[in-house]
Amino acid sequence: AAIGNGAAGNTDLRGHLTLAAGAGTYSFLKAYTVAPTCTAADTTSVAAVRVQTTTTTLTLTGTGTDVVSYVCAD
Repeated sequence: AAIGNGAAGNTDLRGHLTLAAGAGTYSFLKAYTVAPTCTAADTTSVAAVRVQTTTTTLTLTGTGTDVVSYVCAD
């Protein structure tokens, strides 16, 4: 399913990123017309994760090389 903000072909609404030096970036398959709202959780340890989105990318900032799970919606 796609989010309803102009990127019907996007299927990348959730996933996992492994951070490198505490940061990770994911490029959406297609640009959205409005940046999606995303949330994330560190699945390696109890640690905070900062989430930033644009219409083309998701940027996560956290701890070391932890694995982070994310979910996005409009």
